Amino acid sequence: MEYIFQTEDLTKRYSKVNVVDSVSLRVRPGEIYGFVGKNGAGKTTFIRMILGLTRKTGGIISYFDGIQAHMARKRIGSLVESPSFYPNMSAKENVEIFCRMIGENPKKSGEILETVGLADTGKKRAGKFSLGMKQRLGIALSLVGDPELLILDEPINGLDPTGIAEVRKLIISLNKEHGKTVFISSHLISELEKVATRYGIIAKGRLVEEITSAELDEKCRSKTLMITDSPEKAAELIKKLLDSQDIELNSEGGIIIGTRIDNIGKITNELFNSGITVNSISSTESTVEAYFIEKMEGE
Repeated sequence: MEYIFQTEDLTKRYSKVNVVDSVSLRVRPGEIYGFVGKNGAGKTTFIRMILGLTRKTGGIISYFDGIQAHMARKRIGSLVESPSFYPNMSAKENVEIFCRMIGENPKKSGEILETVGLADTGKKRAGKFSLGMKQRLGIALSLVGDPELLILDEPINGLDPTGIAEVRKLIISLNKEHGKTVFISSHLISELEKVATRYGIIAKGRLVEEITSAELDEKCRSKTLMITDSPEKAAELIKKLLDSQDIELNSEGGIIIGTRIDNIGKITNELFNSGITVNSISSTESTVEAYFIEKMEGE
């Protein structure tokens, strides 16, 4: 299977405004796909269309390499906005009821609660749970039916640090140990960075970029900026000294060195011996958060 789901020019219009505007996106098996955007960027509307909860205005949604939507959605578990459960019942009772609703064996409840870390909650009413426990119960309900794909809409929004860590650990476990593909939306970039293997950035309803975590690390890695009196000559010499082509000139004539430098003193000494004066050396680094903000603001 090449794609768990994909969209082509998916659009949702309200009152002549495209809340989701021609989004073409692909999610591959085994990924944790981080769907990043500000509040109001169109994340939840996109997810609701994928789940069939909102009618699309235009575009195409394909699931599991082309099976029919009603069949595909049986293979998808979801938690949209906030978990729905019976607050006066225990976690076990909630999961058992949901099992019966969709025709699953209620005896699976114990295994599911063990997976999400709620096996020891006993008869405690779900309404008395912490917010993090409620989110994990919502994820437990999404796991009934053993779906291949989990779609989680802002699952860490509003949680305290402990709750965030618990949900983050659970998402990684579901992906690595249980083989679930996870599509997770959030505006909390620092948290998505800890779990996602690929990202889609959405701004004002449009998909700005899709990028893997490895590509993101490459874009955000530390670089060295060197200012000399002979930038072109210096750049060629540095390429030879470092045996790297990852050296370029910026628009102001500064030399950007993207490769690792183990001994900057040796470099500057070689430049001096070649008659080149080094005026300044500084480190430049774009954080992941700054990168995403730039992309989201750029639209």
